[in-house]
Amino acid sequence: MTPLSELAWEYSRLGDAIQALARDAGLEPLFDRVPEPAPMEPEALRGWVEAAAALLDLEAEFTPVEYARLRDWLRSAAPLLVRLPGPEPGRFLTVTRPGVVLTPALKRRRVGSEAIRAAMCEEMEAEARQRTGPVLDRAGLRGSERERAERALIEARLAPRWMGAFALGVPVTARWPRLLRQGPWRSKAVRLSALHAIRLLAFLLAWRVIGEAVLSGRLETGWLIAWALLLVTIAPLHMAASWLQARMAVAFGCLLKRRLLAGALRMDPEAVLTSGAGQLLGKTIEASAVENLTLAGGFAAVTGAMELVAAVAVFAAAGLAAPAICLIAWIVLAAWLSRRYLIRARAWTQARMDLTDALVERMVGHRTRLAQEAPSEWHSAEDRELSAYVEVSRLRDRAEAMLATVLPQGWVAAGVASLVGAFLSDRAGSGPVAAGLGGVLLAFGAFRKIAAAAYQLLDAWVAREQIRELLDAARRREPAGAPNHAARPPEGSAVEVRDLVYRYEGSEDAVLRRCSLRIQPGDRLVLEGESGGGKSTLAAVLAGIRAPRSGLLMAGGLDRATIGGAAWSRRVALAPQFHQNHVITGPLSFNLLLGRPLPVRERDAADALQICEELGLGPLLARMPGGLTQIVGETGWQMSQGERSRLFLARALLQGADLVILDESFGALDPETRKLAVDCAVRRAKSLLVIAHR
Repeated sequence: MTPLSELAWEYSRLGDAIQALARDAGLEPLFDRVPEPAPMEPEALRGWVEAAAALLDLEAEFTPVEYARLRDWLRSAAPLLVRLPGPEPGRFLTVTRPGVVLTPALKRRRVGSEAIRAAMCEEMEAEARQRTGPVLDRAGLRGSERERAERALIEARLAPRWMGAFALGVPVTARWPRLLRQGPWRSKAVRLSALHAIRLLAFLLAWRVIGEAVLSGRLETGWLIAWALLLVTIAPLHMAASWLQARMAVAFGCLLKRRLLAGALRMDPEAVLTSGAGQLLGKTIEASAVENLTLAGGFAAVTGAMELVAAVAVFAAAGLAAPAICLIAWIVLAAWLSRRYLIRARAWTQARMDLTDALVERMVGHRTRLAQEAPSEWHSAEDRELSAYVEVSRLRDRAEAMLATVLPQGWVAAGVASLVGAFLSDRAGSGPVAAGLGGVLLAFGAFRKIAAAAYQLLDAWVAREQIRELLDAARRREPAGAPNHAARPPEGSAVEVRDLVYRYEGSEDAVLRRCSLRIQPGDRLVLEGESGGGKSTLAAVLAGIRAPRSGLLMAGGLDRATIGGAAWSRRVALAPQFHQNHVITGPLSFNLLLGRPLPVRERDAADALQICEELGLGPLLARMPGGLTQIVGETGWQMSQGERSRLFLARALLQGADLVILDESFGALDPETRKLAVDCAVRRAKSLLVIAHR
């Protein structure tokens, strides 16, 4: 077998490797030339690859995998960019399919996932083999027993170790057509349509067989056997279609959740701050409704539409014009009833959102109302709100009932009535009448599915209108930056601002007017001012959370468009004010190391433990049964305000950024603890900007 090193790409052609891998995998990369990578430290390579992929409108995510799971992961993961162990700067494999690599000559070679795994683990397995060899020698093991024992010892020794590779893919924020062109969506849709079409054909044949036999008076054993065989065929086809439909629903649900999460993280901070807790909760509920209702109604609508087309074809083949015209008229009626329901559903959804918002806001402010508001006023507005909600609910339920009952049940009466002429006609035989009855029943089943799907899809459409802000935010793109600049160590000042102007959306008055500032490496600055003077806004602009209206903003001598959004976040770390910072439910170590890349290394955990000791959190860790692994947050270990403040401070310092901005991070600390925290921040931060009230 050809050594994998002969099939690998040189470091100098890493940009070409990424582009070739994306094209071969069908990821539709932009035709931009990725520059040749400059010499860099191995830890900076991740930023370079991410920036290079973003330049091609792709996403490269370093995926850490435990040694024990690496074999199974490589059997299903692709496309991958794998760095082979060896001397710097290294060589890279481009895995375009599981077990298939793309060579520098742009030829596919099947090498097997096990060979790729062995190449990735070669160095550390050799080191582990050297340590286990003397143990096996003393045990006197030979042959196959020695091989099995050696493999078990190596796997046990390397089990806690992590490997990884760069997974290349289309960003979840890409347009839906491009997202759905990736993966097996097209083939699954074709197979699902084929299964439904075959099932429909079997149903029509079964109806034709039994109908012809009954109406012609030739109900023989052979006809019954044929009819039974067709019915038996329908059941597995229906099961296979349902199974494939469920798999597509799960995959689409995951994709939609990822897109909504991306939109939530990219929302305009001003929109988040101006939305109340009730509105945000309502949008979360609506996001779930979009997924559930779309998936439930989408497939039913497709199968219902196919059955309607089949019913029209049946009427046309049988030469029955009246039922076909009646069916078309009923489809128009379905469209009118659907539009009527959409209007009622919009009003009901808005009333429900308003009611949820009001309820949550009352719950959040319960203690304040209990202390400040007169008891007679506690429920003054609730009766009016509930009465309005009941009224719009009644109108919506009535429209839904019209769809669910009148549409399919009324069609049976109308369809059978349209067959009366053919039944009474002397020229019409039993065959057309049987086919007509089959078409009526087929359309009845279709209208039942469409009626159920209609209000589900319309509810999903209304819910989508409520979360449009999230979906629009998902399309916002972070600047990709130039790969070599994104990975380059900073030069010059840590942060420099020239003539910066910022104003809030919809406001004509600027909060920051021609602001200029230079922070040199090693500077320790304090920014004081009156409340509402724009200090926190300046901090958000410096951290890249808010975009200035005009002016120049640079870090390490480069602007954000050149560095890229991800690299800027690594260079400037912000600890926001207490009410804008949060303890996420999870291990304490996760909260501390939130800004560090995965996997968490031993030195990361050691740094987290050391900074906790420096900030005076040692007694807290001693009380926690799990130490750094203790679950904290709303449903875990409850921390005091001062302990949370120091957690937020440690989180920012552990990012290792060139500039650390602390926005009123010491206000909840007593004098002795404040001195510990300030000394720790001054000692650890490369450059420090502290914001405080005057």
